[in-house]
Amino acid sequence: MIQIICGFILVLIGILVFWKFPIKSDTKSLTLAALFIVLAAVLKRLSIMIPLFGFESLKVSIEVIPMLLAGILLAPGYCYIIGLAVDLIGLLVTPTGFPFLGFTLSAVLQTLIPSIVVTAIK
Repeated sequence: MIQIICGFILVLIGILVFWKFPIKSDTKSLTLAALFIVLAAVLKRLSIMIPLFGFESLKVSIEVIPMLLAGILLAPGYCYIIGLAVDLIGLLVTPTGFPFLGFTLSAVLQTLIPSIVVTAIK
């Protein structure tokens, strides 16, 4: 049930983002988006699990930094695609089982919120 709700929210956010902020494709934005996707996917692979109370329970990762930079530098449409791509490529590179759309929603919002804030300030 939660998968359906998260999937519906992802689709709704995608429709709203692309309706309000259409993508203007230029070479610089496309190149930066590809760079941030690859960088975040590589940094997701380099995460460290820290054991607490006898089992690994705390994940330390710096994949958020390129996603936040993408949110600051690019338009919201690109940020939505970057959030989806980083999570899906991360699942392909390091399969952890069944994909949970809540983590995908979190990755999309990590890039989308800074981009909308920067767009609103401009």
